[in-house]
Amino acid sequence: MKTSIIYLKRILVIGLFAIYFASCSDFMDKNPLDQISSEAFWTNEAEVKLALAGVYSRLQAAPFQHDDAKSDVMAGDSDANQGQSWVLLAQGQIVPTSGSLITEIWNNCYAGISSCNFFLANVNKAPIPEATLKKYMAEVQF
Repeated sequence: MKTSIIYLKRILVIGLFAIYFASCSDFMDKNPLDQISSEAFWTNEAEVKLALAGVYSRLQAAPFQHDDAKSDVMAGDSDANQGQSWVLLAQGQIVPTSGSLITEIWNNCYAGISSCNFFLANVNKAPIPEATLKKYMAEVQF
């Protein structure tokens, strides 16, 4: 009698654990609440345009802002403030360490490439006309 009660308790505990863990799977499978997931995005042309704007926004990063003064310094046409990193870069004296101008340029360039690659890998998921799709893809590839 005592063994059957222990056996019954074990089955009850195992059954409760099985029900508990089986019911959690749907509860835990959620899209992130603080960002748009790739699975929920790419459903219409408006979202494709939003992603395209994100790709273009990478062109606003510091290395891509066509600052004529910095270009003049890089070309050796100007003697700007000698402590500026652009001058040191033009003179070949800058060290490519973390936090330097070289790191900033490198990171911004590869962030732009990453954005383009992500766009090109996912834009086919959107239900948009083929001509529009090709246009957007050509813009990003350019």
